[in-house]
Amino acid sequence: FTTTAISVASLAQGAVALAVSTTDAAGNSGSNTGATSKDSAAPNLTLGTLAVINNANRTSYGFTGACETTRSTVSYALVSGATVSGTVTCTASAYTVAGVDVTTLTDGSVTVTVNQTDAVGNPATASHTVTKDTVNPTVTFTTTPVITSVNQAAYAVSGTCSENGRTVSVTIGGLPATATC
Repeated sequence: FTTTAISVASLAQGAVALAVSTTDAAGNSGSNTGATSKDSAAPNLTLGTLAVINNANRTSYGFTGACETTRSTVSYALVSGATVSGTVTCTASAYTVAGVDVTTLTDGSVTVTVNQTDAVGNPATASHTVTKDTVNPTVTFTTTPVITSVNQAAYAVSGTCSENGRTVSVTIGGLPATATC
């Protein structure tokens, strides 16, 4: 026999008792019991804090997170114009992705997604975005006046830069000065 499908969403996680019975045409009855379990909870899967992708880490990027150890594989994908993907092992409820070359991804917003399916088939996904910026800022001098007795007490230089709002560090003969781009 096969029952019609019913919703069991209201049942608690864990052990579920089963009972079956029938009566034949002569009035005799038969019954039986059984058991199953309910596990409809997705694995605990998280992404840790993501570092900005820059020139220093673009050939060896990494991140960490939490996972469900009973199903040991976590898959990951980083997407921005191209895709970099792979799998890592979940050990002691944690995973580490390390040494990933993300140079093929375009600069801008990168979507990082991790996936895990537990032992009974419940899926989990965690996703965040991180910035990839591998363009070096530019900075050049436009005015470097001669230091004279007139300007030596309040000497300034000027220039252009590409990162508006960022601090520009300048040294003049070893003396520090700053400006805002």
